Formats: sequence, structure tokens, C-alpha cells
Amino acid sequence: MNKLVNCCRLNSVQKIPINFHLIRFLTALKNADVFNVQATGIKSSLKKTTKHESFVFRSFFGEFDPDYLRFPKLVDNDQESVLLKQQYEFVRKNFLKLSGDPKILKQNGFYDLSTLTEVEKAHLFEALGSSLEFKTNESRQFESANNLIKLDQLSVTNSFLTCYQEKKKFLSATLPLLIRNSIISNTIQNSSNDKLKQRLMSDFKNVRIALAFDEPNDYFMSPTYPFWQSTARFDQETNTWLLKGKKSRILSDDYDYYLVFCKIKNEHDHGIGSFLIPAEDVIIEPDGTDNYGTKFQTIIFNELNVKKDNAEIAIDDQATLLLNMKASGHLMSSAVLLGIMRQVFNNIIDNCCQVKEEKIEFKNLFINHITRMSEMIYALESALYLTCSHYDTFKLNQMDLYLQAMVVKIMAAEYLEEMLKSIRFLYRPQQISSIVSQDMNDVINVLNAFLDTPTSIRMLLATYGLRNIGRWRYDNVVKLRLNRIYPIHYFKYQYDRFKRQFFLRYPEAYDGFKSLENLDPLLRNSANLLRKVLEIETEMGTYILKLYGKECVKNQIDMNRFCTMTVNAFQMVSIICRTNDSLLRGSPFTSQQLRMCENLCQKSHREVLSLEKLIEGIAEIAEERRTKIIHQSNIRFNGYFAKPTFDRVI
Repeated sequence: MNKLVNCCRLNSVQKIPINFHLIRFLTALKNADVFNVQATGIKSSLKKTTKHESFVFRSFFGEFDPDYLRFPKLVDNDQESVLLKQQYEFVRKNFLKLSGDPKILKQNGFYDLSTLTEVEKAHLFEALGSSLEFKTNESRQFESANNLIKLDQLSVTNSFLTCYQEKKKFLSATLPLLIRNSIISNTIQNSSNDKLKQRLMSDFKNVRIALAFDEPNDYFMSPTYPFWQSTARFDQETNTWLLKGKKSRILSDDYDYYLVFCKIKNEHDHGIGSFLIPAEDVIIEPDGTDNYGTKFQTIIFNELNVKKDNAEIAIDDQATLLLNMKASGHLMSSAVLLGIMRQVFNNIIDNCCQVKEEKIEFKNLFINHITRMSEMIYALESALYLTCSHYDTFKLNQMDLYLQAMVVKIMAAEYLEEMLKSIRFLYRPQQISSIVSQDMNDVINVLNAFLDTPTSIRMLLATYGLRNIGRWRYDNVVKLRLNRIYPIHYFKYQYDRFKRQFFLRYPEAYDGFKSLENLDPLLRNSANLLRKVLEIETEMGTYILKLYGKECVKNQIDMNRFCTMTVNAFQMVSIICRTNDSLLRGSPFTSQQLRMCENLCQKSHREVLSLEKLIEGIAEIAEERRTKIIHQSNIRFNGYFAKPTFDRVI
């Protein structure tokens, strides 16, 4: 792991010279028809390291791994930096024009990004998100109308129809690209079926593959894979798989294949398998539309026999690899949301430079909100690219990066919603249209609901955390209470405790906090706050389990609070890692980043402390306190009954 201190790539010797890529790209900027997405060419030179678990998993137990203090070096030289910046600007300014024609997108390389690393993909999808709210000076002046629409003239205006059509065109192009270049591409590239993988990747941009992952359900949460009804059973005699089940929420299109994820049906009923099924072998039914008219479909496959060599993509008994594949979709959708946030923030700054001076009170309020927005962008960007670099650095069959991707998706969805609320609070209706589109909330809802909603991800993340704490820690406490009846439980508990004491269970975990002492002295206070947050997180997890036992899943209020602690912990380590990297490199923006790091860590620590009090019952919930005050006042003033006109006879 010492090789990963300054960069996430190794042995990048055999590469096409960047000068060639740069010259070719700058030439392509003159004409969108000949533009082609370019990679820096480092993916083939990456050497991945085996690592178990993740920061989020360790944080459930209050542990820390020093490997997460190493922020990746995204570019190796100035030429690569220029290449990525020029490509970002071109996509930001022209993607909306290109998105209406799938042939141009395919010609420009958007349908096959397999040569890009996850970091480069995130950078590209961030540019896609920025293109949605990119506004020229002419369009900004046109949208900044001085007069509002009168009440008697309310109708569907041309500007609204144009905006609606642009958003619909953007979503219809972006969602398939998200699915294709994250989940589908990564799953095939990590396939153990070399012949099938080579056949698909040789002409990947022309193969139409749909993702079939979601199970039909009537609840707000998607069921986890142990509860899937879609199953796959292997027959060793015939060397075939028997598939049975149903998949929903598939984007409607004319596909060649469906990439179906099923629960492995064996002795233990554990694990996930992915299979490539021809479209003619399944039954297709409509599955509704969303707000922008995007159609979905459901597929049914009953007693479908497929040959292993022709259909099996990947089989994962632990489900870690394929859950990481799904989580790559969370990261790319978060990158799109980050791009929207960044462009909206730039629109605010441009609008601020054009408007006249306001009152001093408004300036102070504006500065506070702008500071908060920049902090949210900095935190989300740090968490996103740190997690993407882990996809490029570590092997994906052992490390549960899907937990970190869940945190990134939660941050992206909630921070963007908070940002829009601040904009509506700061600006008049005449000014908002020059900053953000009037139907942006609908677009955000569609992107937030991609794969899973933030609410369901919160409950799922808290369930993972409490289940693992209960498995490794709380179950041992229960067994210890039975030591008089079952002495073997007592000795087993003591042996596990002995192993942890000598750092045999996690070699780096219990020694990890010492690495915080090696940080720059300017980050020492933030590191201490991180340590306190991790301690509170694991204490509250144990407290919830002791309080509710196996019924803790039903208490979703405390589960939501526990998830917020986990999100804050990962946010803190991401920004500390990035700020420390800036200090080591001597970045010219170090002072601003250091100030944002301190503010974010202090804010996260205060929020975790308040959640600790709420979970422990020290402080009451605001609604409970309000109800209590109303109840007491009604008792005092006879508010529950109408007062009679004469004195009550008792």
C-alpha cells in the first residue's frame, strides 16, 4: 500500500504520448461531428491491490484505516490536465446539442467508455451534468424577464416547453449512458467468462444491452438480494443454468440482450449471478412512465434454461463484486448531480457580478449561503473522487465499496436539494430563471430515483451497519451472558477479545488512529473531531441494538440518525484526506481548502453530538416537545372542552 501514497497508478510507461492525444483532441474541438472522447491511457497500466472491507464498514466499529488518508493523484502532468479540462469544457457546452442524436453520441465515443478509469468517467459525467444548466450570456439575458406572468395569462409558454424538451432529451440520452458505461460495462469487464467477455467488448458500442436489476415491489425500498424472487439454479450434469423470475424498471428500447441479476439458488441460498439473456427468450410487458415520459418495461423469464458458456457473466458467492458493480451506477449519477451543482453555483457567481449592489444585510446573508454551497461542492467532490479512485486501485471482489457509494449518492441528492432551497430563499422569481431551470426539481427527482432513492439507501445503509455490529459485537455480549450454561461461549468471546488486543483480526484497524498524528499540525483538530465522531457512531449503533434488539429495523427514526452519523464520518475523512494532499503538494488554494475542512468537520461533529443526544433520549424531538407544550396548555386552560357560559358544577 505504500506504493499508493501519491498516486493511484503504477508502471505507466507504455502509453501513447499525451501530445498525440492532445493535438487530436484540440483539432476535434473545431467540429463536434469528429469529436471523440479521449482517455489518458493509464487504465491498462493500473495494478490493483487486494483489500478487505471499506472505510464505511470500519466506521461501524469505530475503527480507522490509514489507507484512506491517501488521496489519489488524478493527473500525472500538465498535458493530461489540459486534455481533461478541454474535454470537460467541450462536453459542458455541446452535450445538449449532441444528445438528440444517438448516432452522433455513438460516433463520438459516448457508447463505449471502457478505456476510461472510473475517475475519468466521473469527470466526464460531471461535465454532462454541467451541460444541463450551462447558460450563455444571451440566454441568461433572455430568461431574466423583468415582468412576471400575470395570473390571467397563466399557460404553457414556449420557454417552458423548450426547457421541458431539453430536460427530456437530456434524460433520455444520459440515463442509458449511465447504465451502459457503469454497471453493464464494469460487469462484463469483470466477467470470468473470457470468451463471452471478448465477444461483447470487441464491438461493445454496437451491442444493445439492457440492465435488469430491480425486483417488482410495492414498497418504497427495493428488496435486498436475499429477498429476491428471481433465482438461478445450476445443473452440473447439463452445465446449464435454470433462471426463473421477473425484473422491472427497465428503460424501454429495442434491445439485443438483457443483463439479468439473480439470486443464486443453492444449499445456502447465498450470492448473486449475472447472466446475458437474448431478448427473444423473455416476455416483455410495459411498466409505466416517469414525469418526462420515459417508458419502462418488465421482463418475465419462467423456467429458462441457458448454457453456462453462452450466458454466464459473473457468479459471486459473497455478492460483493456485483453489488460494487451496481454501486458504480450510484457514483456516475452522483457525478451528474455534482456537475449540476457546480454549474448552478457558477451561474450564481455570474449573476452576482451583473446585478447592482444590494443592502449590507443581504450581502452577509448571501456570503453565508455561498460559503455553504462551496463547502457542499467541496465535500461531495472529495467523497466522489476518493471512492472512484478506490475502484481503480483495489480489487472489487473483496472490498465492499458499495457502502461508500451509497454515502456519496446520499450526499449528492441531499446537497443539491439543499442548494436549490437556498437559491429560492435568496432570489426573486425574476432572477431564479437566469440561475436554474424552473423544472430542475423534476430532473433531480428522476436522477435521485435512479437505481435507488436516497431514503431507501439511508435505511439500507443503516441496516448494513446495525447488522454487522450485531453480528460481531452484540451477539458476543449475548453469548457472554450464557457463559454459566454454555462455557464454550465464554472462552470463544475471550479468545476473540485476545485476538483484537494483539491486532490479529484487523492488522491496521486498531493502530490506524496513530496515523492521524502524522498529519499536518493544521489538520490535527479536524483529525481529533473525526476520531470522536467514529467513537460516537459505534457507541450509538450498540445503543440502538441494546434498546430495540432485532426490532431495530422498525425504528426508522433512529436508523436514519445512525445513517447520518455514517455519512458525516465518511465526509470528514474525505475532506481531511484531500486537504492533507493539498498541503503536501503546496496547492495555491490550500488556505481556502483548509478553512472549508475545518468548518465542515466542526459542523459534522456538532450534528453528530446532537444526534447522540436524540438517540439517547437526553433531548426531545422537536415535534414531541411541541406536542407536550400544547398538551400542557390545554390542560391548564381547559382547552380540550368548550367553556360553558356558567360556572362548572363539580
